[in-house]
Amino acid sequence: MGDVTQVFVPCFSCENVPVKEYAETTKQVGIDVGINSFAVDSDSSSVANPKYYRGGRKGA
Repeated sequence: MGDVTQVFVPCFSCENVPVKEYAETTKQVGIDVGINSFAVDSDSSSVANPKYYRGGRKGA
């Protein structure tokens, strides 16, 4: 049958979730997702890369 690739895509549906209102703004933000940092925004705030894969391999 050749190569078969399965792709699973999660789909979430939420009901009765309260809406949080925010003040209107014209500010824009850019987000860069990378290897050294998980995410860096246009204000230079960064989120560290959790590196789950490396921690999981140590026990293997």
